[in-house]
Amino acid sequence: MFNNMSYLSIFFRLFNFAIIMGIFYYIFKKYIKEGIMKQINDRIEYLKNIKDEQIALIENAKQLDIDINQQNKLTQDLLYKLDRWKSVIQTEQEDKLKKLDSIKVDIQNKQAIKNNLLSQKIVYSHVIPQIIEDNKIEILKEFSDNKEAVRYQKDIIAFIKKSL
Repeated sequence: MFNNMSYLSIFFRLFNFAIIMGIFYYIFKKYIKEGIMKQINDRIEYLKNIKDEQIALIENAKQLDIDINQQNKLTQDLLYKLDRWKSVIQTEQEDKLKKLDSIKVDIQNKQAIKNNLLSQKIVYSHVIPQIIEDNKIEILKEFSDNKEAVRYQKDIIAFIKKSL
C-alpha cells in the first residue's frame, strides 16, 4: 500500500487522519462526553439509591420481624391471662353454685324444723288440751263419788299441765 506513495502523501494522509481524529475528539469531548458522563453519573446515582432503598427495606423488614415477635409475645401473654381469668371465673361460679346448694340445704333443713315445730305447736295447742279434757271427763266419771278423787284428779291434771 505504501509502495507507490511518496513520503509527502503518507505524511498528509497521516496528518489528515490526525486532524479528523482531533475533530472527532473535540466533538466527543465538547458534546458527547458530557451526555455520556451525565448518563453514567445518573446510572451510578440510580444504583446507589436502589442500594440505599434495599438497605432501608432490609432494616424495615428486621424492625417488622421484631414488631411481629413482640405482638406474638403480647398475644400469648393475653391468651394466658384470658385462660387464667376464665379459670378464676369458673372457680367463682362453682363456689357460688356450692354456696347456693348449701343455702338450699339450710333452707330445707330450716323448713323441716319449722314444720316440725308447727306440728308440735298444733299438738300442744289442740291435741293435748283435747286429750286432757277427755281424760278429765273420764276421771271425773270414775271418781265422781269420792272427795279424795277430786283432789287426786286435780293433782293429775296439774301434773299433766306442768309436764307439757
